[in-house]
Amino acid sequence: MTKLQKNPDDVPAKPSYSFAGRLLRLFKSIKFAVILILIFSLLNILGAIIPQVPAEFAADPSGYSWWLENVAYYKFGFWTLILKALGLFNIFHSFLFLATSALLMLGIIICTLSRIQKLRPSFSMTDTAQDKCFYTQGDYTAELTRPSSTTESSNSSLVTILKKYHYRVKQNKNESSFYLTADKNKFSLIGTCLVHLSLILFVIGFILGSCLGFRNTSFIIAEESIKDVDYNTGLSLGLESFRDEYYNDGTPKDYRSKVVIFKNGEVVKHGTIRVNHPLTYNGIRFHQMFFGPAVKILVADSGNSILFNSNVALPSIRISRPLQRPEGNFKLEGTEYTIMIVGSALNGSDPLIGKDEIGIEIYKNTEVPVSWAKLKLGVSQKIEGLDFTFLEHKKYSGLQVSKEPGISLIWIASFLFLAGICMVFYFPQRKIWIAVFPVSAGKTQMLIKLNSSKRFSAETEFLRIITELNTVLNFKKEIK
Repeated sequence: MTKLQKNPDDVPAKPSYSFAGRLLRLFKSIKFAVILILIFSLLNILGAIIPQVPAEFAADPSGYSWWLENVAYYKFGFWTLILKALGLFNIFHSFLFLATSALLMLGIIICTLSRIQKLRPSFSMTDTAQDKCFYTQGDYTAELTRPSSTTESSNSSLVTILKKYHYRVKQNKNESSFYLTADKNKFSLIGTCLVHLSLILFVIGFILGSCLGFRNTSFIIAEESIKDVDYNTGLSLGLESFRDEYYNDGTPKDYRSKVVIFKNGEVVKHGTIRVNHPLTYNGIRFHQMFFGPAVKILVADSGNSILFNSNVALPSIRISRPLQRPEGNFKLEGTEYTIMIVGSALNGSDPLIGKDEIGIEIYKNTEVPVSWAKLKLGVSQKIEGLDFTFLEHKKYSGLQVSKEPGISLIWIASFLFLAGICMVFYFPQRKIWIAVFPVSAGKTQMLIKLNSSKRFSAETEFLRIITELNTVLNFKKEIK
């Protein structure tokens, strides 16, 4: 038997594309989009699992190094250097994350423009159909008859019924037959474009927040103190007072920080920060997060010159099981001393440090204190040739300071996404074709067909229209 050979001339040649054309096809590819989405999702998951360097440390190379040595290395050990080289400790500012976001956004834009181009014919009214076979194909079709010929008034009633259901109508009449096409919600298909646009805005908003914004979740400031906000804002925050109030049963009633904001040393705003009631200045938001104890300390040298007279926050916890003591520290300017202050236990009676006492540890470029002493409230004591006085109990306020330049886009994107979803699923585009023509024995036949972009309530509406046609025009329904 002779084996048949395929003529090479019969094989269609593969279309050739330019580089730009191949690139365009790549961005239109669903596989490429899925890969980008998977990479984007994976990076976000890694950013949630792997501890990210706080913004206040990331902005300072020395602070970043300190964080790596004291936080990251403690948890990851040898892998710390590898994770750092891959940028996984600052993943949302990494080149890989920004490049993936940009490619994903570009792909969505290209797909959206292509989608709009394909949707353009859907916005125009469809021509009437005169082929009877056309009316027998589809999910929603019906044949209706009545024992009388068609009249101009019945055609007008038919149009009225469709307009009642918010259809726009196009008619085509001849001597004996009447053809009609109608549609509604023609712009619902734009909903998919709105969803695409919302995704673009989500990505842009996230990138803006990652590159231009910041968030410090542990901005700690003691009462009657001023602290720089940093991040090149030129702002400082002063805490005038902190108050916490409770109901009779001990549940919290109100936490509030009375603050003043400085811009380059000048007062620009006063305000009170409460839980769920942040203070905002130039897009920078100050949220109340937590609070704790602080103490006011006076330090003088042997000549009675004051070296330190301020409040010191005690935000850390020193665990001496079962007791938990608050602690904080400050650098004594003009000396080599770092002063560590330890407060009375927070979770029970402290046999070592009383309620009106604090512990003082003095470090001098060593990990072991060179001196340790206990101060009573209002009593001066000489330590290492310096006079220390515990003046007063105070409190500190823990704030979240953030700037999110992309938050407006995120809100707009959320609205567009919901609007697009509602348009697609709750206002689907629908088209109806109707043919009315006489048949033998003085009967009139009506063929009707409905197409819907979504099945949501389509059958219910179809049956209602047929019921009204039967009631108003006396057509008998024979649904297929």
